[in-house]
Order: sequence, then structure tokens, then C-alpha cells
Amino acid sequence: MYPFLRFTYWVFILFFCFNTAIGQRSVSTYLELEDRLDKARKNQDYKELAFVYYHLAAEERKLFNNEQKSFEYYTRALEYYKLLKDSSQIYLINLEMADRYKESTLLVESIDLYKESLVYFQSKQNEQKVAETYIKLSEVHRLAGDFDEADVYYASAKNVIPLLNDTLLSIKFHLHEVDRNLQYLELDKALTNAFDAFFMSESINNIEYLSLSLYYIGIINRRKGESKLAIKYLQNSLGIASRKPLNTERLKLFKELYSTYETQAVYDSAYMYSVKYARLKDSILNKDRVESINNLSLKYEASEKRKEIILLEKDKAFVETKNSQKNRTLYSLLFLMLLLLGLIYYIIRFYKTKIEGETIIKDQNDELTHQKILKLEDELKIKSMQSMIEGQEKERERISKDLHDSMGGLLSTIKLQVDTLQSIDDTSERTQKNKGVQKLLDFAVSEIRSISQNLQPAALSNLGLVVAINDLVNRLNDDRYPDVEFQHYNVPTLDNMVSLSIYRILQEMLTNTIKHAEASEIFIQLRREDDRLILSYEDDGKGFNNDERLEKGMGLENISSRVNYLKGDMMLDSRIGGGASYIVTIQI
Repeated sequence: MYPFLRFTYWVFILFFCFNTAIGQRSVSTYLELEDRLDKARKNQDYKELAFVYYHLAAEERKLFNNEQKSFEYYTRALEYYKLLKDSSQIYLINLEMADRYKESTLLVESIDLYKESLVYFQSKQNEQKVAETYIKLSEVHRLAGDFDEADVYYASAKNVIPLLNDTLLSIKFHLHEVDRNLQYLELDKALTNAFDAFFMSESINNIEYLSLSLYYIGIINRRKGESKLAIKYLQNSLGIASRKPLNTERLKLFKELYSTYETQAVYDSAYMYSVKYARLKDSILNKDRVESINNLSLKYEASEKRKEIILLEKDKAFVETKNSQKNRTLYSLLFLMLLLLGLIYYIIRFYKTKIEGETIIKDQNDELTHQKILKLEDELKIKSMQSMIEGQEKERERISKDLHDSMGGLLSTIKLQVDTLQSIDDTSERTQKNKGVQKLLDFAVSEIRSISQNLQPAALSNLGLVVAINDLVNRLNDDRYPDVEFQHYNVPTLDNMVSLSIYRILQEMLTNTIKHAEASEIFIQLRREDDRLILSYEDDGKGFNNDERLEKGMGLENISSRVNYLKGDMMLDSRIGGGASYIVTIQI
């Protein structure tokens, strides 16, 4: 263990020295850009302002990791380039801002900017940028869950890239296809694309992508169960991978080799690569700590230099003030001499000055009063904005819970049915089950549309709570699910929000039972007693103890939250092997 600590210590020292040297140059560049910014402001040089803001945005992101300031500078650069009507720079900045939006999960804004840039690049017939933008749009639509639209842009990129005769871009696209194939579990296609990227990388002698292609070939073979082939390709990738001390690609290779050797029961090799993985990971963590410390140091140095500039300016102002005071003294002596020659003029001047002073004091008092009024108005505006933001956040939280509760159980049901399709050999039965899955998917689409329009299930808003619950229960009418019995007595017409909350509570209970309880029967009863509405729910599943109840997950948390929203009470009784029982009471 001692040699490893000594190795980590020297890596830490080397990276600290390296990053300090780089950081000093970066601070120098940053301060030079700030000087150029001041000059450009004084000269009102729009072209220089656009250039400086563009590069300051990159420096803020690289040097201080300040995404907010970087985005602000990109926005200012964009405004000046619009004044200059420099379309090429405008759309390059649009791509940068779209990338920032994507990293911040503001996917709608990202898609809009990508599409604007795509139209421009198409008009300029810049096929390379068009292809790159197609790939970016495919990625961001996939992140947004819009797989159909993602496939459209993927197909467009696939049509354009072969016409460009750009080997490097083709390699990147093939590796993009590998990720896509792995996502869809298309292992054979993924292997073909990985080999295509390998041969192209070999043709241009690009070591980085050659190593990455071999890495993908290795992990694909591992997923296909070809552990020996996986080890071979991973070892080849490791042999040509970058030898930089702290390389994340080598970290992934060590991890894959460790896991593959462990699968093969070659424990000596597995242990060796696990040790290498742990050491390299610790070194990278140390590097990240050094970079964090160095960034603070850089910010401090930049701040100190700004303070020095401010002090110099203050010294200059002090000298100017002192000279001004000397001049005023001379003028005062001259004025006194003049006063001696004209006493009458002095008396008149005295009273005139006094009147002017009183006027100035009055004006200043009026100005202070006006400023206080403005300050109070600003405080009121801030409070109003805070109230509005809090309301928006509460609304977003409610919508998030509605989406989770509505689609969670339905998608779980679809997943369970899809999983069972793999074990059905009978073609007719599989066809029948496929139709059932398709119906559930159609219902899911309808449910999503309904949520987007009025944030409540379609059956609930159109036919009422009882019919909606019957519809929910009927979807579980299958041998693979518990038998569900639903009874209702004297259920009144309820407010939409109350009906929706009760529906979500019941849906969450069913989801918990199906996923965790291994129950065979479920009993549900909804009835009215005087001015109370009572929901009873029981299952004969495996139940859970009090400790598990304290570690409640999202399901029980949502049930409790909705009951509290309705100002109701909930009793929960469960024990190991004795099922679970809920009684929810709501005042109506």
C-alpha cells in the first residue's frame, strides 16, 4: 500500500505544477481579453466586442467552469454579430448555445436552435455542418424520448455522410451507430459498425478512434457471451490506447477487462486489472481535486490583478484630486482679493449662495424620497416574482407527480406483458398477446394525450371515477396478474381533482402490489358513509414489516402525499406473510 500512496502523491504534485503553469497563462489570456473589452467599449467597436465576448465565453467555461457567465457572454456576442449581420458566426454561436441547452436538459430550446442552424447550413450548402447537425438533432430527440423523430434525423445523416467522402466524420457516425445499436440490443449490427469504424481508422492511422473501435468490439463480444474474443479485442485496444497518465479511456478498459476475466473465472488477471482500475480511478480523482483547487487559485489571481488595477486608478484619482485642491486654493485667494475690493458684491454673493444651498438640500431630500419610493416598489416587485416562482414550482411538482402516477403503473403492465412474450412458443397465443400489448400501447398514447391536454385520465374526465377504476381493473384481467375484485356503493359525483387523486392513489396501490407483493387476490371497495368517502384496499401478498415501511419508496410517498392533499387519513396495516391493507378516509 505504501508504494501506491507514494505514486499518488507524485501524480498529485505533477498535476498541480502543470495545471498551475497552464492556469497562469489562462489568467493572462483572460485579463488581456478584459483589457480588449474595455477598449472596445470605449471605441464602440462592435466587431471587436463580438470577438472578445465570444472568446470570453469559452474562457469562462474552460477556466472557471462558469456555465452561466459563459452563456451570458455567448448571448452578448450573438447580439453584436446580429448587428454586424455576420450570419456564419451567428449560427456557430447558435450551435454552442444549443449544446449548452442540451447539457442543461433544456431539450426544447436546444432542438429549436439546432433546427434554425440546420436551415441556415442547408441554404449555404455546407454539407459537413448539415451532417453534424443531423447527428446532434438525432441525439437530442433521443434524449427527449422522441425516438421516431430521432430516427428521421439519423436516416438523414446516414444519407448525407457517404456523399461527403469525409473519413473522420464517417468514423464518428459509425461509432454513433454503435451506441444506437447497443441501445436497441442489435448486437450484430453494432459489431458490423464497430468493425467499419476500425478499418476506416486504420486507413487514416487515427490511433484514438482505432483504440475506441477495438474497445466497442470487445464490449459487444462480451455482451454476446464471447468472453475470449472480448478479452482479445480489449487487450488490443489497451495496447494502442493513449499512454497519458490519467486517461479515462484506459480506466474503462481496465474495468471491462476486470469484469470479463472475472466472468471467465481467471481471478489472477481479474485482480490485477481491478487494482489498476482502482489506482487509476484514485489518480483521476486526485487530478479533479487539483483542478478544483487550481481553479480557485486562478480566480483569486484574477481578482487580485483586478484589485491592483483599481488601486492604481484610485491613486491616479487621488493625485488629480490633490492638484484640483491646489487649483481651488489659488482660486480662493484670488476670490478673497476680489472680495476685499468689492464688499457689496460679497454680501450679495453670500446670500445668493445660501439660497442656492437651501435649494440643493431640498432637491437632495426630494431625490432621497424618490429613491426610497423606487426601492419600495422594487421590493414589492421582487416579492411578487418570488410568489409567482413558488406557485410555478408547486405546479411543476404536481404535474411531475401526475405523470409518474399515471404512466408508471401502465408502463409496468406493458413491460410485464412484453417480458412474457419471450417465453410463449405458440404463434397464435403470441399474436393474441401482441394485440393485447398493442391495445395497451394505444391506451398509453391516448393517456399521454389526455395528460398533456387536461392532466387527467380520459376515462376519468369523460365517464367518472367508478368507470375509470373499472377500466383500470379490466386492464389487469389476465392470468399473470392477481384476481381483482372491485365493489362500489353510493359513490357521489366528485370534484375533478378529488376524483383524479383517488384514481392515482388506487393506481399506485395496484402498482406496488403487482411489482412487489406477489399476491394472487386483490379486493377494492369504494363507498360513501355520511359525509365521508372510504377507499378500502387489501391484497394477500407477502407483505412487509415496520422497518421496510420506514424505508418507503416513491409509491408510498406519493400515496401519502395525495391523501394529505385531500386532507384525508390513511391507515396501513401489513406484516410478513400476511398481505397489506389500506383504508383511506376523505371528507366530502
